[in-house]
Amino acid sequence: MIATAALATDAPDQGSRPAPVEVGSGCTVEAGPAGHARAREQAYRWVDPAGLARSLPGLATIGAPALVAGLGDPHRFPTARHVRSFTGLAPRASETGEADRKGRPMSEAGPALMRTTLIRAADNARRQDPQLARIYHRQIVERGANHTAALCVVAAVPAERAWTVLRRGMPHVVCDTDGHPVTPAEAKAIIAEQWTAPAEVRARRRSRKPDPTNRAGRAPR
Repeated sequence: MIATAALATDAPDQGSRPAPVEVGSGCTVEAGPAGHARAREQAYRWVDPAGLARSLPGLATIGAPALVAGLGDPHRFPTARHVRSFTGLAPRASETGEADRKGRPMSEAGPALMRTTLIRAADNARRQDPQLARIYHRQIVERGANHTAALCVVAAVPAERAWTVLRRGMPHVVCDTDGHPVTPAEAKAIIAEQWTAPAEVRARRRSRKPDPTNRAGRAPR
């Protein structure tokens, strides 16, 4: 979408607000970060007035609007699996017709901005949500994934959760790995005690040398 600056009759004084920018069919947005933030919030309130996407750990001021914009109408997806496929975080389909195998690269279909948003959000969410922390821990410790590969597996879960909360009209509740709701402090304590990868394991995973035992793949069910 091409944005064109609106013409001003008088030169603005020093320190005045930036001139508005015309976007699309006569819609104007104030230029600059503050103007874009206001426009983003106004658009976000139209599609998610209850702020349901922001109830998900890791999705904050910018991430939630970006995810909702990428998903569009959640009712167009019949199942959570369809959402995962749309984000491009699902394993790539086998060209030989074989059953899905662990370790297959993700398809990278769907909007790149939404996928990037989900992966970045996953890095924060795994520190706040014990269920996501467990997935990340198992990818790093048990399956030999590096940090980025583990985040890609984690990121598919918030995508499915966003679809769920938007369809149901109810905010997400953080729970422990047994499904019991927990407070933010309790969640962090659980993660620190049970689902924090040892420093030596993380150091090995950051190495560029290939790991012959690497079994990184889908999130465990």
